[in-house]
Amino acid sequence: MVFSANAGALLADASWIPADADVVKLETYFHTTVIQRERFPVGHGFSMFRLRKNHIGAGGYLISRKAARDLLLVTADINVAVDNLIFDPAFAISTGKTIYQLVPALCAQERFVGAKLPSLLAEDRDAAWAASGLAAERKKPVMARIRREAWRMARWAADFCRLRRQIVVPLGPVEAGD
Repeated sequence: MVFSANAGALLADASWIPADADVVKLETYFHTTVIQRERFPVGHGFSMFRLRKNHIGAGGYLISRKAARDLLLVTADINVAVDNLIFDPAFAISTGKTIYQLVPALCAQERFVGAKLPSLLAEDRDAAWAASGLAAERKKPVMARIRREAWRMARWAADFCRLRRQIVVPLGPVEAGD
């Protein structure tokens, strides 16, 4: 993990964490996600926003006791990557949870910020993906692509009306300032 230069200052005091938070995502995966427009400043150059779309990556997050308990109960029956389980609305564990995203992010996995350290999970995940047969690239029919584009525009309009916005969560500065 690569941490923002301000990580220590922010994490030294937990008073900024909202009482209603089930999960606070500290990490960015540098993929587009959707957050609520309402901003909650937390100090040291960071703000929090309600996360409204999946934003995978479980390298850095805070989780409440209740959410951790719920997660343990669910994982007794299924075997899914923890980042999907927590941050993907397709799974019931994240439905109804109050999940916040820290912006800019406090940390990111090194492989996304230029470091050359290999992931210990990547090979296993890639092999499982290839073995599932889902990895084969298939070109979608024209009508399917048109429907996908129409659906994307409808989602954008709905997000706009619900005071949400798309964002690629940036990583906070990684070198200490003067």
